Amino acid sequence: MTRTRNDARLVLTVLAVVTLAGCNLRDALSGTVTVVARADDHHLTVERLAETVAAGRAIPTDRPVLTRWTHRWVEYSLFAQRVARGDSLLDSATVIDVMWPGVYRALVGELHDRLLDERLDLARAVDSAYVAGELRVIRHILIRTQPEMTPAQRLAAQRSAEAIWGRLVNGGPWVRENERNEDPGARQRGGSLGVIRRGQTVPEFESVAFALRPGEISQVTQTQFGFHVIQRPFLESVRDDFAQAVERTLIQQVDSTYLAQLETDWRIRVKGGAPPAMREAALVPDLAAGSSKTLGTYRGGSFTVADFVRWLQTRPPRDQQLVQVADDEQLDDFLRSLIRNEVLLREARAGGIRLHDSTYAALKTQLAEVVGQLRQTLGLDSVLAGVTDPAQRLAAATDAADRYMARLATNLQDAKVVEPSLAARLKDDGRWSVSFAGLEQARERARSLRATQGAAPAVPGGPGGP
Repeated sequence: MTRTRNDARLVLTVLAVVTLAGCNLRDALSGTVTVVARADDHHLTVERLAETVAAGRAIPTDRPVLTRWTHRWVEYSLFAQRVARGDSLLDSATVIDVMWPGVYRALVGELHDRLLDERLDLARAVDSAYVAGELRVIRHILIRTQPEMTPAQRLAAQRSAEAIWGRLVNGGPWVRENERNEDPGARQRGGSLGVIRRGQTVPEFESVAFALRPGEISQVTQTQFGFHVIQRPFLESVRDDFAQAVERTLIQQVDSTYLAQLETDWRIRVKGGAPPAMREAALVPDLAAGSSKTLGTYRGGSFTVADFVRWLQTRPPRDQQLVQVADDEQLDDFLRSLIRNEVLLREARAGGIRLHDSTYAALKTQLAEVVGQLRQTLGLDSVLAGVTDPAQRLAAATDAADRYMARLATNLQDAKVVEPSLAARLKDDGRWSVSFAGLEQARERARSLRATQGAAPAVPGGPGGP
């Protein structure tokens, strides 16, 4: 039975795994299966997989790892055959499909810039925020004290701070006095603590800093750290630093308001029971990548398990692992954010935002590098050089993919995994299947071969992660 990524279903039962793996119940119960997987006209037999696993000794024989291993074989084989047929994988449709994370960033980034241009007058906002005083640029000079100091030493520290204050209020240059600053981080920044808001400093310091008028210098203030001389500079002398902080804050406010309205306007909803399905999908992404099970909805569309897997594979491995330990509320929030991503892309396209030629060219270059590295990994250019007969080219390419998998079994550190978006494109375009019954027979055969060979226990892991 041939299965593409679009017609599988994720159901959390053993029988569902049979369906997802590309075979029916009769196949699962059959004792005559000889093929584990097919990739177009190339076959992975039970015996070959068992021998590779048994001889390599680096692959555990547990079902999830062998499933991932078999899917990697499918992806390498499909890729090798596309190259053998002369496909560069650099046509515009493939570039847009495979490089979709970059397309998303470009389109939504431009949507974001347009939103800020419409809703944020930064120059006016900086002046207003400075006058309001909720955010303040503050600088100070500290004469530090230590708990073990004697009263005389504390008094000397206080007198030193008072002398600095006296010189400053009589017109002395701040730059010169800052050389005595015993807060090394602030001293390097001209005494600046940057932009602060209430609650970020100790109460004694805060009460003075937020009482200062523009340009004013405080009396010597004592805190647990020592004696401070505090100043609130005029806006014009710190406009750039203050503008950067205000801009970050205001952008966060604009974004928060916009996303909340987006969720309302697009009627984003998370379905009950989504978290368990998300955990299962993260555990077996190869099997879940074709599931149309709905996790959430938005106006005019639904967000499926397949969509979740697609987004999840763009995240760092640590984020993918956290799905397994996150609670239901955290996963609901995560899912909601992914649905918003889908909706943002629709908003961008509805707003007439299109991919610039320069951005497309950059994405095409990136894909060319990915394809080139994979060709090099499999050694395709060398085995295909000078071969013109189509059948011979296919045979040479698939043989190269098989040899690479055999080498990989003995040295997993050399693994070069097909990028998930490229793997998805290859599977969408190709004819492929994975047999659950074949996998089970290969597992048993590999264990038998290892027992006969006296193989040492396998090292946990496999291509694409444990």
